[in-house]
Amino acid sequence: MLQLVVDILAERPGSAAELAAILGKTQKHIRTQYLQPLLDQGRITRSNPEKLTDPGQVYAATNSSVGQ
Repeated sequence: MLQLVVDILAERPGSAAELAAILGKTQKHIRTQYLQPLLDQGRITRSNPEKLTDPGQVYAATNSSVGQ
């Protein structure tokens, strides 16, 4: 499932809410089970890393994570 999230974000950056709608999960689940591990691995980035709770926060796949 982590790779699916990376693949989705490689197509276009998205928010936790958008990913939740696509994957049929809650935003909390998306953040804790997918986004945070991928951020920790360096496979995705935040649009605003200085403000973690930015309501406009979107996530994007890093170039090195595409196709892993």
